[in-house]
Amino acid sequence: MENLHTYWYLVSIVTITIVTAYSLNKRHYLKQIYRLALNPTKQENLVWEDLKTFYENLGWYHGVYENERFIETNVGISEEKALSFCNSLQGGNLCFNATILTDYPEELTTEAFILATHFNNLMSHGVVTIDVENRVVRYVLAKEIILPCLYTGEISWMHQLHCRTAEDIHWAFQKLVEENEHPALIFADLLTKLENEKNQQSQTATGGMSQ
Repeated sequence: MENLHTYWYLVSIVTITIVTAYSLNKRHYLKQIYRLALNPTKQENLVWEDLKTFYENLGWYHGVYENERFIETNVGISEEKALSFCNSLQGGNLCFNATILTDYPEELTTEAFILATHFNNLMSHGVVTIDVENRVVRYVLAKEIILPCLYTGEISWMHQLHCRTAEDIHWAFQKLVEENEHPALIFADLLTKLENEKNQQSQTATGGMSQ
């Protein structure tokens, strides 16, 4: 009798879980249909509200500029250095923009372009740009508004990818300025660094599972 009670208890838990998951998926699907049917202006308004909510939940200090529709914040990549980030809505896109380097030596302009080309040839998301006149290096990640409008996790994914990639790009360009190494060697060093970090994370994860 006790086993029978346990059985029906487990059945009820599984049933509630399935119904809840179905209900959540259905609401998410209906939300996507609703947003897809909106005109581009209303879709942009929703993404702007989602972006502001994301930063409020993130808890980082940031500035919101309603009229221009952009958010500014600084992201610390070390104890001494923070990068300036500007996230905005432009031309039907959600844009994440990081200032990687400012006022680099003019004589390194050619090398900066070469290093940027290495990144742009390899990266699947975003582009490294060189502002020659102001000697500024930026990393820009942009997605059409429709993607973060339909998929709630898109803003978080873009944010994480943008921060990680910006940190790697800064490491490479800082090495160019401080050590004046050839861009190809710097990029090769970065790939080695990333591979070592990946292996170390894998070993840490394996060690944790074996304990």
